[in-house]
Amino acid sequence: MSRLVVITWALLPLTVDGWNQDVHYAGAKLVEDLLPREDLDRLLQKNGDLTCYINWPDSNHRPGSMSGDSERFGWSMASHFVNMPSGEEYNRDQAESLRVMETPNAVNSLRHFREKLLFYKDFKRVVYINAKMKVLDEALYDGQNDFNKVALLERFKRESTYSIAHYFQDLHNPFHCGDQYDLGGFKHSVQCGFCADNKTTTVHTLWDADMFDHELRGVFKRNYIDQMAGFEQERYPFQETLYKMMREKYDFLLLIHPELVRGWYTECSGEFDSCIDTVVSETRQYFLDNKEALYVGAQGTVVTEAYLDRFLDAAFMQVMKSSVRLAAALRRISAELRQTEGFMVQQRGNSVIPS
Repeated sequence: MSRLVVITWALLPLTVDGWNQDVHYAGAKLVEDLLPREDLDRLLQKNGDLTCYINWPDSNHRPGSMSGDSERFGWSMASHFVNMPSGEEYNRDQAESLRVMETPNAVNSLRHFREKLLFYKDFKRVVYINAKMKVLDEALYDGQNDFNKVALLERFKRESTYSIAHYFQDLHNPFHCGDQYDLGGFKHSVQCGFCADNKTTTVHTLWDADMFDHELRGVFKRNYIDQMAGFEQERYPFQETLYKMMREKYDFLLLIHPELVRGWYTECSGEFDSCIDTVVSETRQYFLDNKEALYVGAQGTVVTEAYLDRFLDAAFMQVMKSSVRLAAALRRISAELRQTEGFMVQQRGNSVIPS
């Protein structure tokens, strides 16, 4: 049995995103449409907004980001991916074996942040997947007065929720369950014929941003700023427009194929590990089945609008699917958090929530 290969993340460019900013926002807002307010409040705070910091996990590991926290989260870049040796299907045991690595993949990071969320008031008893972060979290907490300790625990809870939501969305992007040898398509450069100025991009970024940029540029014309060119800039008009596109497609899908949407929800209404396995297995298989078309030829190939014809609807479908599944998973986690009240061992009992 071959193993999952740990990626050398220092070789990646500084900007590493899953779905890009507007896409994460649109997907998160659709989740909010599907999730009861009481669950959002429990997972975040009163009147919590999942869209508010949904893109924070794309910046928290960057020293140069305004919202960066690279001392605590510098390890987390790999958490956006489950890349594998070429041709291999997803294997849960192999993914789990990397839990103790300093650069864990998305599967193990999702499991970690779920545990940290459920037991955020007992975070010192949670088994971290990065030793440095554990030391820093404990020092940060111990250095606060009693009032600020309570507020900090609530912050840890929100950080965990946003991390779960973001990484979960990423795992529906086929290049985030891609091949290790080229870092999920980051090493495969192409010329984007449907992008502004026919820019050079990567096959990874075609899915992260470029296809969605094309749709938004059709609305905003010259006033549009590409997602990769507009990091940490105000993008609300673009984000809201993409959300409206997404919501219209979702409503139509729900009308003509309600059983499909219900199926997605059911897949992630139960055990979290089973949900994650379903997502990664499916996305990885999509990557393997469509790899030749996804890579669209040799390095430097000009990508035409035929790529949009082939994959744009699928990309929208993946984001909608992630939103439905995430709503189901978060509702289950919210119910578990209601039981734990943030403690590893319940104060009114001795049970610990299983995965």
